Amino acid sequence: MPDTDDLTQRFHDLKAAMTPDDALLARVDAAIDATPPGTEAGPPSAPAGPRRRSFGLGVTIGAVAGALLAGALVVGLVVSGAIPVRPKTPPVVSVQPSGQQSQPPVISAVPYAAIWEAISKALAAGNNSYATVYSGSAMGDSSGRAVPAPAQAGGGGGGSVVSTNIQVAGIDEGDIVKTDGSNLYIAKGRSVIVVAASGADTRQVATIDISGLNTGNELVTGPVADMMIEGKTLVVLTHGFDPDFADWSQSSANYVGLAASRLKAAFFDISDPANPRYMSQVAQSGSYLDSRLSNGVLYLVSTFWVNPAAVDQNNPATYVPTVISGGQATVVKPSDITTNDGATETVYTVVTAIDVAAQAVRSEQAVFGNMGTVYMSAQNLYLTSFQWPVMLADGLPRPVPMPGGGSSDGTMTDLVRIALNGGNLSVAAKGSVPGMIIDQFALDEADGYLRIATTWTDPTESNWTQNSALWVLDASLNTVGSIPKLADNETVQSVRFDGPVGYVVTFHLIDPLFTIDLTNPAAPVVQGALKIPGFSQYMQVFGDGRLLGIGVDTDPQTGQSTGLKATMFDVSDPYNVSELSTIVVTGDYTPVAYDHKGAFVDVANGVVGFMGVSWQTSATQQTPTYTYHLVKWTGSQFAELTTIDVSPESMAKWDDGASVRGVRIDQDFYLVTGNAVKVFDTGAYASLADVKLS
Repeated sequence: MPDTDDLTQRFHDLKAAMTPDDALLARVDAAIDATPPGTEAGPPSAPAGPRRRSFGLGVTIGAVAGALLAGALVVGLVVSGAIPVRPKTPPVVSVQPSGQQSQPPVISAVPYAAIWEAISKALAAGNNSYATVYSGSAMGDSSGRAVPAPAQAGGGGGGSVVSTNIQVAGIDEGDIVKTDGSNLYIAKGRSVIVVAASGADTRQVATIDISGLNTGNELVTGPVADMMIEGKTLVVLTHGFDPDFADWSQSSANYVGLAASRLKAAFFDISDPANPRYMSQVAQSGSYLDSRLSNGVLYLVSTFWVNPAAVDQNNPATYVPTVISGGQATVVKPSDITTNDGATETVYTVVTAIDVAAQAVRSEQAVFGNMGTVYMSAQNLYLTSFQWPVMLADGLPRPVPMPGGGSSDGTMTDLVRIALNGGNLSVAAKGSVPGMIIDQFALDEADGYLRIATTWTDPTESNWTQNSALWVLDASLNTVGSIPKLADNETVQSVRFDGPVGYVVTFHLIDPLFTIDLTNPAAPVVQGALKIPGFSQYMQVFGDGRLLGIGVDTDPQTGQSTGLKATMFDVSDPYNVSELSTIVVTGDYTPVAYDHKGAFVDVANGVVGFMGVSWQTSATQQTPTYTYHLVKWTGSQFAELTTIDVSPESMAKWDDGASVRGVRIDQDFYLVTGNAVKVFDTGAYASLADVKLS
């Protein structure tokens, strides 16, 4: 991770290279002219001069992250100092929506009294740091979170396409690379590049330019955050940025704040992939958190921070999320808002159910709270957030008794269950369990029960011992069964559930893989524990009786990493789990550790792919090298198929390898690296094509 000075320099280099066009500057001037009296002037010490010469850009978030994310936005605005020149062929589809979306109507504040009370309590708590939380696609010239894609629900399992590595079969997840089985759709900055996937004849056939997707008061549209494909419709997720003149007037005359105030879903007809056609868009307050697609309904989740400086008790639109569908803006109804006791931040998590065929929002729910992880089953969508310990006067957390003995520091994972009802959303239950989850795979629903693995801390033991646990909750999110101490002094590293069996990897110096019988929800039982060096950071069922693990190999004495590994476990007998084969490859870490979509898993053909990042250290700097590893499971052991060197130039700026995706279409393998698509046959993995994206 670059240090503060490096990030700051990057931001200023980008900003200095900007040359905003006249149209953009005219919109800024018009917005400034419309600013209420008393807010248009900068500080007294600000130099006088034309507004145009004092134009600047930024986002209103703090410190180092602010510099990095502002840099991402600047590049999304104007690349390389000028508006990008697109080649005349292949064609460019430029989005120019007609008309403007409406502003929310003025409505009575009386029905929102309980909501205002929750807002007031959060404001009084004094923990509000109004933020513009922004996620952009690292596939383009941005540095936001890059989050893969099925034409067929991913992770392998036969058929001619293997793409997005999803958690739940039949439920797609948003990604920066999508395929319809014949073409690749690749997020690149504020564009979607359409590539005909034709083996040696692979070529770029179109570009969708979303930079003109501005509506209402938006100054600019951000980079592509994620995409979905439903039939012949491509859904592009991006952000609209509004001017924040309150921040501008309080800082300096040469700074215009930008707030990622709106998450937008734009619909494109891809019946003819070489000539995509813009159709419409919907939007909701906030910035992108996650998404799912099931049975033609897109479930879109955003995080909406209320600006404490702008709230007006008599105007719910200033402190309640808004949904825009069919060009009409609607403030979320009080009956569709759920408040949490003890919320200390003015932030909502907004969930909408969007009918892709109708290109319209079907229903919405807003939860008052910062819910950071999303898990969705066929029937429910779960949101989680952390409830931090209560600190005592001596600065230590107040111990909370744990089931089965011992005490935790009081950290809890709060849960909200939203029933899907075919797209008619409703909050059905709230609950909590001790400890913290590691990611979405720590949750799983089966037969109406939610199973969840956590790591919790005992502050009464020396060194604040961390322990792992497993909990089983009913539909009301009440705990009905548990293993409060699955492993003593071991943290959860990865989790996977497979029907009545749970697999949990914990780690201290070696890797225990626990198999847990969940047949009786009230009495989960540990069946076995296999201990081997290292630990798996991602697990996936790999056919009957087989479990794949991708992670880190370590020295069993010191716990120090010795490389990356892929391991196949025999779990056919859960009481006697064994390691069938492990292959160790070069790398200090893999992005799969924090984004499962970076793993290519082709079960039908026994092929596994993932990026490895290695660091070379000299006297003055550390330099990363990127290698994509493809290995094959032969049925008895792993064998290396090939390694593909990925140059930094072929990736997006500031990418750490997390944006690299593998896709198989028929007999060809496509490695998308951000600025290029490398094509290989799946026989000898000979190179067929290397397409530069423009």
